[in-house]
Amino acid sequence: MFTSGLDVHKDSVFCATFDGKTYGEVAQYGTLSIDIKSMGEGLKRLGVQEIALESTGIYWIPIWNILEVMGFKLLLVNPFLIKQMPGRKSDVKDAQWIARLLHRRMLRISLVPDEKIRELRTYTRSYRRLVEQRSSVELRIERTLEMCRNVLYFGQSYNINRVPTYNPQKVQAKIKYHQRELAKLAKM
Repeated sequence: MFTSGLDVHKDSVFCATFDGKTYGEVAQYGTLSIDIKSMGEGLKRLGVQEIALESTGIYWIPIWNILEVMGFKLLLVNPFLIKQMPGRKSDVKDAQWIARLLHRRMLRISLVPDEKIRELRTYTRSYRRLVEQRSSVELRIERTLEMCRNVLYFGQSYNINRVPTYNPQKVQAKIKYHQRELAKLAKM
């Protein structure tokens, strides 16, 4: 049974196979979808069913997603744990080492939730970021209006309520109203 080890980088993936005795030829692939699919097809032709890859930043995610759809059993490994093992010298040897450790079942894998959970996490994180950005923008608008009120009304206390309770049309209407009031004051 062949196993495969992938050494993942930003622009390249080194792919090694191991059958328990010898290594197959180590191939270097790009990180575009077409390159990853080509790598998957080549591994299928060899009869590889299990693939281990390092969790290098976020670079492993598209590779994981494509190979998962192709039907491989995937294992994600922390690169720190692999670096602790002796015998690493280059990207090629890294990939071979990962394939060998996978074949011998010596890898401690990281949990990667199933596709639906990952998708839900992505949506949740995006939503949280958008809410944080919205809060930041609301605070900037509020500070700007406070500064304008101090400048435009020379310390007179006009009540502009907290911006987040308004929709944009109401904020614009409030500003136009106060501009008209200023025009009246200027005519006096």
